Amino acid sequence: MTIKKIAIIYPYSRTSSQVAGFCAAGFGRLGVESSAFFFQPYRYSGRISRKLLGPVEYRVAERALLAGVPQSAADLVLVVKGDDLLPATVAELRKACRVPVVNWWLDDPGLINISSKLSPAYDVFFTNDPDSVAIHERAGCRRTEFLTFACDPAVHRRLELTGDDRINYGSDLVFVGLLTPRRVALLESLRGFDLKIWSRPFFHEYSPETGKVLSRPVPQDSPIRGCIVGREAWDEELIKIYSASKIVLNIHAHGKSDPNMRVFEAAACGAFLLTEERRVLKDLFSLGSEIVCFNEGGDLKAKAKSYLERGAEREKIAAAGQARAYKDHTYSVRMREMLFRLGFEVPRQL
Repeated sequence: MTIKKIAIIYPYSRTSSQVAGFCAAGFGRLGVESSAFFFQPYRYSGRISRKLLGPVEYRVAERALLAGVPQSAADLVLVVKGDDLLPATVAELRKACRVPVVNWWLDDPGLINISSKLSPAYDVFFTNDPDSVAIHERAGCRRTEFLTFACDPAVHRRLELTGDDRINYGSDLVFVGLLTPRRVALLESLRGFDLKIWSRPFFHEYSPETGKVLSRPVPQDSPIRGCIVGREAWDEELIKIYSASKIVLNIHAHGKSDPNMRVFEAAACGAFLLTEERRVLKDLFSLGSEIVCFNEGGDLKAKAKSYLERGAEREKIAAAGQARAYKDHTYSVRMREMLFRLGFEVPRQL
C-alpha cells in the first residue's frame, strides 16, 4: 500500500517538538503529507493542583485529539514519545482511526520504567535503544523495533562563521548537553584542556523510584566548574558551536547501547566527533575514519590530545562523517525505513 498521509502527535517538550518537525520534513521529502497534533493536557495545573485539575484538563485535551486526528484521514498515526498520552487514549485512537498507531520513543533506557508501561498500547513501538527491545516485549508490547536518531541536512550543516562567532562559540573541545555524574567524571579527566561545556551547572539524575529527575549543583571545586557556560544551547546557536569547535565530545547519559541524537547531528554539521563507544555505532559509521570513539577517561584524554595535534586528519574524518550522515542517516532515510517496516510504500524515492 502506498502511503499518502500521516498524523503526527507530539507532546510539550523541546526535543520531542523538534523531532516531530524533522519527521514531518522527512516525510515531505518522500512525498507523504503530514498533519501535526500538539498534545499538552496539563496547561494550567501545576504540580500541587495536578491531582485536582489534571483529570479535567486531560479529558479536554483528549477530546480535542480524538476529534481532530480521525478527521485528518491519515493512513498512519505516529506518536513522537507521547509520555502524557495514556494507554486508554491510544486505544481510543486505534478504534477511531482504524489505522496503525505507532510510537517513536526517544528516551530509553533512561525512562524505560515509563515507556514499558506505555508500549503495549501501540501497534508498533519504535525505541531509540536496542537493548530496550526485549524489555518492551516482556512488558507485552505487540511489536517492538529499534530505530535510531538522524539528522536534517537543511538544519544540521557547516556554517560560515564570523570572527565574533569563533570567539564566542569556539574551543578546542566542547560538550553540549545535560550534566550527569558519569558525564562530569569523564569531563573532569580533561583538566588543562581548552574545554567549553554548554550546560547549566547542575547534575541531573533520574530516580526510577520516584520517576523524577533530581538536580544538585556541580561542586565549586570541580576542575570543570569554570568550563561550564551556564546555559544550554539550541537551534542555530548549537550549529555554530559545532561549526566553531575543533572536537565535539559526545558522552552518553547512560552506560547502555543507545546512540544519542548528538552523534548524527554533530557529524552532519561537519564536526570532528569524539564519542563514547557504543556497540551499534560500528553498524552506523566507519569507526576511525568517519567518527572516532573512546572507551574511558584515560582513552578520552589521550585521543583528545592526539587529534588536536592532527588538524588535517581531523578535517578529513569530519568530512567523511558528514558525507555518511547525509547518505544514510537523514530523517528522510529514517522515515522511509519506518514505513518500509510497517509495510508501506512511499510515493517518492530519495
